[in-house]
Amino acid sequence: MPVTGSGYADAGIASWGRIGHFGMVRPAMRVFLRVCHHRILVMIAWVYLFIAISLEVVGTVSLKFSNGFTDWRFSVLTLVVYGLSFWVLSLTLRVIPIGTAYAVWAGLGTAAIAVIGLVFFKEPMTVMKGVFLLMIIGGVVGLKAISSES
Repeated sequence: MPVTGSGYADAGIASWGRIGHFGMVRPAMRVFLRVCHHRILVMIAWVYLFIAISLEVVGTVSLKFSNGFTDWRFSVLTLVVYGLSFWVLSLTLRVIPIGTAYAVWAGLGTAAIAVIGLVFFKEPMTVMKGVFLLMIIGGVVGLKAISSES
């Protein structure tokens, strides 16, 4: 009679407490759970990155409204929101490489601020400005497409 470490071997229950083929399912399940866990962590990291970008955009708009840090309400909001943005960005760096994360954070933040400036602050838009904004967005999409952690 094989020794399995528990008295349940005759009943078809593995020593680790589950019905199975005596440990054949357990290693496969570990690999499956490890892969799923990693994918979930990567998805959460990308969500955090987009939250950091949103906070950075809010911070930049409030910087505009602070009038050179003369309005204390928007000045405090700017500092708090930028601090939160950097903190959330630091959380993404646990999973996403720093080069990819910072490029996406800076690129999409820059593009979003340019669009906000165009729409809400009536900043002028030239053809070249539009082309370069599209290049920034294309670069971010390319980085996401080739990143190893996606």
